[in-house]
Amino acid sequence: MKLTVAIPKYGDEIAPCFESAGKFLIVEARDGIVLSRALYECIGCEGFERVRLLRKLEVESLICDGIKSFYHDLLRSQGITVYRNITHPIEEALLLCLKGKIRAEEDSDECALEKSKIPLKDMLCWTKDLFRSHGYHIGKAASSAPFPIDLIAEIRCPVCHKPVRVAICCGSHTYRIEQELTLFHRVASADFHAQVYIYPANPRAVQICNEYGIELIEPGTEAGLPSKKQKRIPLLRLSVSGHEKASGKKKDFATSPRKRPQ
Repeated sequence: MKLTVAIPKYGDEIAPCFESAGKFLIVEARDGIVLSRALYECIGCEGFERVRLLRKLEVESLICDGIKSFYHDLLRSQGITVYRNITHPIEEALLLCLKGKIRAEEDSDECALEKSKIPLKDMLCWTKDLFRSHGYHIGKAASSAPFPIDLIAEIRCPVCHKPVRVAICCGSHTYRIEQELTLFHRVASADFHAQVYIYPANPRAVQICNEYGIELIEPGTEAGLPSKKQKRIPLLRLSVSGHEKASGKKKDFATSPRKRPQ
């Protein structure tokens, strides 16, 4: 059986932290025999960029030392087996993995409590990359933009060619998600065509975003570009005020319509 293994590398040792590792050793093996080795450099948005690299390389197993619970869960959700807290030298750890002598740890109760905690710096970096890759101009919210708006994204509508302004909140500013989303909707509804909330898609977040007509994007997901024939505003699946012909389905929330920005 063929297996692709990734190991964050620091000299001859496993890097102490997955999210900040600068190099990854990628090993392809079949039936326990190494077929090839390659070294990849990784820079960028801490854990998100490294998760993206492993997905791109179709890695099936990761051997690492320290890793934040969110990235551990994200990798597992992508079908990647994670062997964490491994402190052996790289070659020894690789040999143990190929012989099936190490196993993935189950989450402890303490780890389970950390699942929803995503570093804001990581979310901001990933969000900027996501929107820019889909053609948006994005910048940090100016002092005039009220809390909790983190970023403002703009793009030309593919139908009318007028600007589309999007308010983005990266979540986790307050302890209560209801409070944060209510405030975000209130401060952004009048001056922006759309609102985007970057947060794990748990049932409560989905419910409240649906009620307010807020676009929910889960950190770490990859959204595809619409085809040129579609003439759709990228990333936004819901209807966008003032740009309905270039946007997605109608909002099904039970609040009053948003005032369209001039």
